[in-house]
Amino acid sequence: GTGKPKGRLSFAVRAVFCLLPEFYILQMGNGRLALALAYLQLFVSIILYVKIQFFHQRIDLELICTLLFGLYAAQIFHATGHQCQFSSLQYNSAFVGFDTFNWWRGAALLSLNTWTSHILAVLLVTILYSRQHVKKQTVAFLAFGFTFSMQSIFVMLCSTIHSRHLMVWGVFAPKFIFNSIGLCVLDAMILAAYALFL
Repeated sequence: GTGKPKGRLSFAVRAVFCLLPEFYILQMGNGRLALALAYLQLFVSIILYVKIQFFHQRIDLELICTLLFGLYAAQIFHATGHQCQFSSLQYNSAFVGFDTFNWWRGAALLSLNTWTSHILAVLLVTILYSRQHVKKQTVAFLAFGFTFSMQSIFVMLCSTIHSRHLMVWGVFAPKFIFNSIGLCVLDAMILAAYALFL
């Protein structure tokens, strides 16, 4: 029936709004302002996407929008002050909200701080396609994951080409590691979103 997609859509929207305070608290410095602006950007993108979807009804524009949503993750990642360097990890986020330190809790908080952009991007695509046909949802998630897979392939090629470079361990290896972990986080979020929301 029609009640199930509506219920899952409202659940996905509530998840985005409920995660905002947690993501906001975990960001450091100017990352909070960047995250607030990213939320505005995401919801303006939803409005534009709905306009394209319902008024123009062009499938090619929908897929281009989905591919562009994949670029939002990289944009938000860098806008919140993150870099593909281990020294730039925001370790202070592992201590937010607690008097004592726990390794697992600290790892979870640091992961949420680092991969907020990827989580938000997957939730955006989930919201946009939650009321669509299953085939269209599958194509959207495949196209969305394809952008990150292609990015990881090119980072692997770049790392292979520059394997004898002086800065291989300072620049290319961390970029490869961050892209690989980001792809794993994104794939896990896509599977979780597909199982929970769609």
